[in-house]
Amino acid sequence: MELLVIGCWAPFPPAGQACSGYLLKDQQTNILLDCGHGVVSQLGKYIDLGDIDAVVISHFHSDHYVDLYAIRHYIRSAMVQGHRSKPLKVFLPGKPAEKYDYFASLAELEVTEIKSGLCHVIGSLQMKFHEMLHTVTSFGIELSNGSTSFFYSGDTAFSAEVQLAAQNADILLLETSILMKDSAYAQQALHLTTREAAEIAQNSRAELLIATHFWPGYDINLLEQEIMSTYKKELKMAHSGLHLTF
Repeated sequence: MELLVIGCWAPFPPAGQACSGYLLKDQQTNILLDCGHGVVSQLGKYIDLGDIDAVVISHFHSDHYVDLYAIRHYIRSAMVQGHRSKPLKVFLPGKPAEKYDYFASLAELEVTEIKSGLCHVIGSLQMKFHEMLHTVTSFGIELSNGSTSFFYSGDTAFSAEVQLAAQNADILLLETSILMKDSAYAQQALHLTTREAAEIAQNSRAELLIATHFWPGYDINLLEQEIMSTYKKELKMAHSGLHLTF
């Protein structure tokens, strides 16, 4: 299994960067987890959009889904030109209903509504969805190839749900949005602080934590230091182009 970080910023990307977008690969299977601002532009550096087997959107905040509009137009163009005959598989939360209904109405996309506990197989990867605690309906995604288990939190507050979903994963990709000094804001906005993400990872079986979803203006080194004050296993700080094999 391989992970390629396309973008890791929230709620907007610095110049030349992208918001949340993560390409998970296994054998011939390519799944794009989230596609926020700038992801499609950056994605072309690493893979042709036509080689994506499925797109999963964790929730309908623009830094996680807005480039799905661009992907839709790419698929439409490929179908009109005769380069593609089948729509792209896309997994979306059912709420807000107006956003779900719009994408579900498009001939270019084969949309499946995400529900907690839903399991689905794409190529060599088994997916399972876990509802998280956030300001909109949001899901974490567990993926497994039978030997390695990977969990991506999407956006979430600290909760029993995210702790349970992360507990048995081998690899964790967790949002670590907020410094401890801003923990009151984290509680209001329902995001994880560095310490909370570190506690989730430390109490799981995972031997690797990939920290992501950084706010421009924060010192990444300080985020890393705060995580490492609690988390004692291997840590990678996400950045565009980070490529990991596990």
